[in-house]
Amino acid sequence: VKKMIAIRKQEKDVIHSVYNEAKPRIEKVACQSSSTVPAPYILWNDRKAILIAGNNLEKNVKLTVTLPLDKIGMSEASQIRITDLWNGGEKTMDVKNAADFSFAIKKDKVAGGGLAVYKIEVVH
Repeated sequence: VKKMIAIRKQEKDVIHSVYNEAKPRIEKVACQSSSTVPAPYILWNDRKAILIAGNNLEKNVKLTVTLPLDKIGMSEASQIRITDLWNGGEKTMDVKNAADFSFAIKKDKVAGGGLAVYKIEVVH
């Protein structure tokens, strides 16, 4: 729980409550998975996006999500950086190859398992 709260504080410009009538920028993401898991979703602002996916199973799963790069305003960039906020690490990808992003989520109830949180930013 401490890790979740730390990520929320660190990314508060994207992960926050909406107090006015503006609709939050959040959307379910198309996904293919080796097992049935909760639908991943993405939140974004004008500078970055946060992808959140869960695994509530007792086995590791592999997911491939289709990032809505047009919707989140990143389709015109040449490269994006994807940072794993849950387990650490980052990679830079060409936008033309980044629409389908694959990753694994460890099984639930183990260290580093049950959740994936990725920050997506345009590389300048």
